[in-house]
Amino acid sequence: MHAMLYLLYANALILAQNTYYEFRRVNQYWDWIKFQAAEGNVKIPKQILFEIAEKKDFVANWTKKPLGSSSRRTKSIPIYSIE
Repeated sequence: MHAMLYLLYANALILAQNTYYEFRRVNQYWDWIKFQAAEGNVKIPKQILFEIAEKKDFVANWTKKPLGSSSRRTKSIPIYSIE
């Protein structure tokens, strides 16, 4: 049985950061998303990634960092992208 692939859109990340899952309060949420990306369960379409990158805010910077940059994990894993 194959795992389900979930595609994230910009607002799902931006809204999370701006409301309930602000990184400083709930950094585990952001680590969990990166972990799921490393497992191949979560991806961000390129078009959405470009939209996020234009903002130059926390979420834009976060998508560019490897997993080790925002958590205690040392393995470098990018979160993006699909064609």
